[in-house]
Amino acid sequence: MSNIYKTSLLSDEMSKKRSAEGGNYTNNSGVAAVVLGILSILFGISIFLGSFAGVILAIISLVFALRQRKVHSNIWSTWGVILSIAGLAINLAIIIILIQFVRNQIIPIIEQAAQQAQQMQYVQP
Repeated sequence: MSNIYKTSLLSDEMSKKRSAEGGNYTNNSGVAAVVLGILSILFGISIFLGSFAGVILAIISLVFALRQRKVHSNIWSTWGVILSIAGLAINLAIIIILIQFVRNQIIPIIEQAAQQAQQMQYVQP
């Protein structure tokens, strides 16, 4: 038996099994969820301001993963959910850290500079 014929038989068996399980399905949403989940994690780790884009990518990834899970739950949908939740957590944590940094470090410097500017204005006639 040739390899081409064996591959054809295997493909036919898989098609029959897939039809018996509930029809044809694709992994497009699951693959998109995994890719977007990875991108959201990379955005969060690499750039502080990219965290806002990372949150958006993580939410879109979660939507795709849940859509794939509804159509056909498989490894792609599972990893899509895991990566999107991880990306969302990382990005939100970095946004919170960034807000705390601005609140504790940057704003006091700006207030101090404003006070010095007011004092200099009073000194000069």
